[in-house]
Amino acid sequence: MRTYEHINALMTTYDKLDNEHRAWSVKEAADFLGYSVSHLRRLMREGKMDGCWLKAQEDGRPRFCPAKVKVWMETRSKSKVQRKPRGTNKAAVESSEKKNDEKTPYSISPATQL
Repeated sequence: MRTYEHINALMTTYDKLDNEHRAWSVKEAADFLGYSVSHLRRLMREGKMDGCWLKAQEDGRPRFCPAKVKVWMETRSKSKVQRKPRGTNKAAVESSEKKNDEKTPYSISPATQL
C-alpha cells in the first residue's frame, strides 16, 4: 500500500498544480514559469495571461491560480503559433561571410604530393 507522502514524492511540481490550495504572488508565478517579474507583469498588461490571475481583496495585489497557470501553459504549448524570430545583426553576419571569403582554400603542400 502506498502512502500519500510516497505518491506526493513521485508527483512533479507540474502535477501538483491541480491540487494547490494557495494563490501565488507575482514573484512565485514568475519563478515557476521561469520569467522575470517585469516580463510577467508585461504579459498581464497585454492581456496574455487573462483568466490566470485576479486582484486579491485584502491588499489589491494580483494573485495567480496555479491550476489556471497549468491550463495556460498547456494551451500555449499546444498552440501552433509560430513566433517571429528575433532580428539578426546583419553587420555581424556579413562580416563573418567576408572573413570566410578572404581565407585561402585548403591546399596540399608540394612535399605531401607524391
